Amino acid sequence: MRKAIAVEKFFSRLTGAGLVAAFAFAATLSIASAPAQAACSKSVVLYSAYWCPYCKQVRSLLGHYHVRYQLVESTTASGQSLMLSKFGDTSVPRTVIGGAVVLGYEPERIKQLLCLTERSRVEEDIKARVIPAKAGVQ
Repeated sequence: MRKAIAVEKFFSRLTGAGLVAAFAFAATLSIASAPAQAACSKSVVLYSAYWCPYCKQVRSLLGHYHVRYQLVESTTASGQSLMLSKFGDTSVPRTVIGGAVVLGYEPERIKQLLCLTERSRVEEDIKARVIPAKAGVQ
């Protein structure tokens, strides 16, 4: 609810070029991200341990990009037996993205497999174009 109010306040302050730029930005984001999500809708499974700092980094990365994932806790008996049968060991973090396995914290590889690198570049380019248009708006 608070986000909706904040968005309304933001758009109510915009006029002229700033408003046009904001709508163009929103439209381009939805167009740019929709194909990337459709082409890269892969299942994600994270094998993790609650005490592992690298696992926390992977969870944070996935959360930052709002990626849905299944979490398998390697410290439980069922998690350990699943990992042993699939991989032969219980090393964490292990992220399985559409069948590809990433061992450890490799943010660029994870983003590549999730098709996030190109989309984030497009979004940053769009943001760079919109900011100067908003700067003149008071």
